[in-house]
Amino acid sequence: MLLKRFVWIAALALPLGAIACDGSSTSLQPEDDDRPGLETQLTSNPAPQRRPAISGPLIVWEDWRTGDSDIYLHDMTTGKTVPIAQGPGDQMRPAVSGSLVAWEDWGGGDADVILYDVATGETIPVAQGPGNQAFPNISGKRVVWQDDVGGDFDIVLHDLESQVTQVLTGDGEQGHPQISGTRVVWEDDRFGNAEIYVYDLVTERERRITDQPAEQIDPDIEGDFVAWVDFRNGEENIYMFNLRTGKESQVTFAQVLSSRQVTPDFHGESQRFPALSGPLLIWQDYVWNNHDVILFDINRGTKRRVTDVAQITRLHDEQAFPDISGRLIVWQDVRSGNSDIFLFDLDGGP
Repeated sequence: MLLKRFVWIAALALPLGAIACDGSSTSLQPEDDDRPGLETQLTSNPAPQRRPAISGPLIVWEDWRTGDSDIYLHDMTTGKTVPIAQGPGDQMRPAVSGSLVAWEDWGGGDADVILYDVATGETIPVAQGPGNQAFPNISGKRVVWQDDVGGDFDIVLHDLESQVTQVLTGDGEQGHPQISGTRVVWEDDRFGNAEIYVYDLVTERERRITDQPAEQIDPDIEGDFVAWVDFRNGEENIYMFNLRTGKESQVTFAQVLSSRQVTPDFHGESQRFPALSGPLLIWQDYVWNNHDVILFDINRGTKRRVTDVAQITRLHDEQAFPDISGRLIVWQDVRSGNSDIFLFDLDGGP
């Protein structure tokens, strides 16, 4: 059964003089659009449901109700929830774009990349070679993953229309790829620590985004924007880079908090797992010994809570692994004692 509630999410202003996402220094004002949003609990099975992903009306996640991990899909258009990948071994880390769902499949003893077309009901093996093909992501008809068939992990892309597969990287370890249109981003340790790189399929050129002695990990990409987790200041912060302007900006300023302390912009001790959709950026924020989901509007320069420790989850309940598509946000949530999938519609409510 789907559980719904209306939640008011307060807008948060960045401190004066914060760095805007075009790289300029600006004084930002609070957002005046404090509309209620509609929260919906999508799962209530006593087994864990984890790592959701969303594209339009389709939501997918890892589901452990059979004893190992399967892939389930919820279609908001029909209201139906169905398994789309069940079999030996674990099916993990789903990604979705349009009607296509990709996941990491361990049914053969190592990781393969499998695809399911919701429109046709067809299951399509994409990468089943020796070694591990893992962490798939998809945009339109292009699928990317990390592949260790050459001895270390490289980034590989497969075009479903042309049926061409190409290796995008060489020396060193590369992992956690994400794709948006004709651009692919990943974390890369060819120089000894993880940095962020982007490859443009149109120009066939690679671009190094970060050059820091600390680690930069967990990238995401949408249009001209790249976001990632950055350790350069000793804590986990979210940074962004504008591919069009070449400007980098720091979005969060992590700090160690005492019990029940709240900073003016609600930044906790660490921020992880950024996800982009259009002008919106979300991440998992560690505040008061649990994780919450925070939303940042790139155009307005404002932040707001999607899950609120003070109002919804006082008892150390975690909201983690968020994803976003348009004005819809999903995450895994343990407020009921096990991990469930929740949905938040920013335009919902009375």
